[in-house]
Amino acid sequence: HAVNLSQRGCPKAALSAARLLVSLDRSDPTSMLLWFDVLALRADDPGAILAIQDYVPAASHLPGWGLSRALALFRIANATTDTVQTRNATAQLDNALLAFPELLPTVLSPAVAASASALLTGWASRFGA
Repeated sequence: HAVNLSQRGCPKAALSAARLLVSLDRSDPTSMLLWFDVLALRADDPGAILAIQDYVPAASHLPGWGLSRALALFRIANATTDTVQTRNATAQLDNALLAFPELLPTVLSPAVAASASALLTGWASRFGA
């Protein structure tokens, strides 16, 4: 239901439905954690990502969660214009890419800058990706 609500253009209602499902059972039998980060970002509620990760520690083992947490921290830092928060967000992005190096080509492929291709080549030569 939460995904259907999101597809119908109701991101906040979808996030509320996802929160309800996750709060009913932390073992996540409906696999709502796979969608929760996306729903929270669509609903413009980055704090939900940070809060649910403390509530359900298993979420940090999903590759998308590392990137979503970094994006949530960047959004919070931009809202407050806090340089410490920006450094925390950058560190979180670094940690996510170190934990899941297979995400680097996906993250860099939309980049148009010439330095992105040099970085991708350097990453492949160092880590064999």
